[in-house]
Amino acid sequence: MVSHSVTKASIYVLLKSCMILLQAYHHHN
Repeated sequence: MVSHSVTKASIYVLLKSCMILLQAYHHHN
């Protein structure tokens, strides 16, 4: 069973990577 802190951390990393991808996409256009 995955602990709650690990789940929150993975979600945070996922959101961070999405933000970076969005910024890179906007800068590319």
